Amino acid sequence: MQKNTISPQQQRLRHAREILERVRIPSQPGIIMELGRLLQEPQPDFKEITTLISRDAAITARLFKLINSPLFGRGREIDSIPQALTLLGTENFFKLILTCCLREAIATEPQLAERFWHHSLRVAVAADYLAGRLGSVATADLNPGQCYLAGLFHDCAVPILCANFTQYQQLFETVTSYQRDILSLEDAAIGTDHCVVGHLMAKSWSLPDPVCKAVLYHHEEIILNDRLQMPTRLLAVVQTADYLGHHYDYLAGDTPLVIEAEWDLDDWALSHENVLAELGLEADDVRHLKNELFELYGDTL
Repeated sequence: MQKNTISPQQQRLRHAREILERVRIPSQPGIIMELGRLLQEPQPDFKEITTLISRDAAITARLFKLINSPLFGRGREIDSIPQALTLLGTENFFKLILTCCLREAIATEPQLAERFWHHSLRVAVAADYLAGRLGSVATADLNPGQCYLAGLFHDCAVPILCANFTQYQQLFETVTSYQRDILSLEDAAIGTDHCVVGHLMAKSWSLPDPVCKAVLYHHEEIILNDRLQMPTRLLAVVQTADYLGHHYDYLAGDTPLVIEAEWDLDDWALSHENVLAELGLEADDVRHLKNELFELYGDTL
């Protein structure tokens, strides 16, 4: 009789579920489920959507702050939900509502929450921006909206684990280092890691399967021409965006230097050759993208 075999990833997920029986993962807000239903209509009713969003004053306030920020603003102030739907389009509108809901759902120590949020939004914007700039190499397996969501949720478990495990708080600085074996350090400290916990949260929020997998695998080495399990192009975008986000965090004083010369771009490119090959980029291309993004970021976050 053939024995059932369990993959290492399945073992990680099963172990994480056991540990998380005593930890609360924020559930998907009802407003997301209802908004998703309304936007799937052949002709979405803007009046009904406006009524739905307006019921939540906190989400509404965050939405307008985000929409009118330099990152998302379109040269004019948006002051109504119908106007936002018209100018942004329903897909981008949903993306920003999801962004606001995630920030509301992740509650932890204020300073930690701000650092987490700044990084997550920077990575989401970088992933979306990179996907849009790839042009001819963008294919059906590289959706800019999914890139944004994967960037936004890639570290969503970090504040959850900090809030529930005292020993994890001591790892927070190390989590920012791409040169450390972060997952092993996390597993040794609490018996699980932020990738599997983030994956479980992404699935509970009904995010697209490629996004959930990108959250799970975003610290894994990319194997070229192997898409049986990993959405490799999406992963490559997220890993590049994560590096750019962390690099900006360091320059902005949000992230300390864990390892000498850690944020040297040529050093990162050398250790991420498969990432660049998957995207058809070279180190100089990433350098140009970095300069463009850092100008976009400014002090807007």
